[in-house]
This record gives sequence, C-alpha cells and structure tokens, in this order.
Amino acid sequence: MNKTNYLLAILTGAFILLTATIVIAVSTQRNQSVSKPINTASTTTCAYIMKEYQGKIGIFLPTESEPYEILPTDISVLPEFDQIALRQGIELQSKQELNRLIEDFDG
Repeated sequence: MNKTNYLLAILTGAFILLTATIVIAVSTQRNQSVSKPINTASTTTCAYIMKEYQGKIGIFLPTESEPYEILPTDISVLPEFDQIALRQGIELQSKQELNRLIEDFDG
C-alpha cells in the first residue's frame, strides 16, 4: 500500500468515527430532551400534558380528558424511548416547555 492509499484509509476511518460520534451524541441528546413522565402521586401542578392519543401526539390541559390540540405526528415513527414517554404522558410546566417539545417531535 503506498502512502497516498494509506493516508486515504486513515482519513476515511477518521471521518467514519467522527460521523458515528456525532450521530450518537445527537441521539443521546434527543432522548434526554424528553421531560419526565407523569407521576400520579405528585402534588405539583402542570400546565400541559403531552401524551399519545389515537396514535398521534395529543396536548391536554390537566383537567381535560380530550386533547385541545392533536399534532399530526404518528408516534410509531418516533424512537421507542419517546413512544414510551408519550404513552405514560409528559407533564409540562410552561408554554415554552410545550413549544420546545412540539418542535422536538413535530419540527
């Protein structure tokens, strides 16, 4: 193997390693961005609850059983971690937190 081929092989390997590192970092960050699931024993009041509704993402007010908004995103296309969190329900404390999570799931 001459020097050019050797250098090309090293650069290709480094590129693949860098790409894999970025994919893992983005995936980990996405999984950590989901808020905690609903704790029914909790005494804190939340502003919104995001959870699975008929295979889509429903946004609920805490006192309502029907969503006030349904996002078009089918939860089956989301990572399993997100699907589990949505089936359990995700408590959101503010409109800002809600908008951030909508962007994560539907953006």
